[in-house]
Amino acid sequence: MKKVRVSIMAADYIRQERIYLSKFSAPAARELSRKLRNAQSLLARRPEMGKVKPASNGVRILVVAPYVIEYEADSDGILILIIKHGRQDDRHDEDEDVYNN
Repeated sequence: MKKVRVSIMAADYIRQERIYLSKFSAPAARELSRKLRNAQSLLARRPEMGKVKPASNGVRILVVAPYVIEYEADSDGILILIIKHGRQDDRHDEDEDVYNN
């Protein structure tokens, strides 16, 4: 079983999402925690289970509805890079170029 680590960015997202959910529903916040623990356990046992993200140098994607987890697997283990809600848009990098010009 591989060790699963969580990036600072992913940990910050989890923290903020729990705070947001707990304002409306404590059970929903607990469900988020349960889903993410289960995902970490699955990735520790089967790191290849997520599909490879196109043009990403091997970053994989695991969908744990409604969340999307992007991670890397290597000989050191699993690194969860990003966790986001499935409705979030990936285009924020492109938008930054528009606003910085």
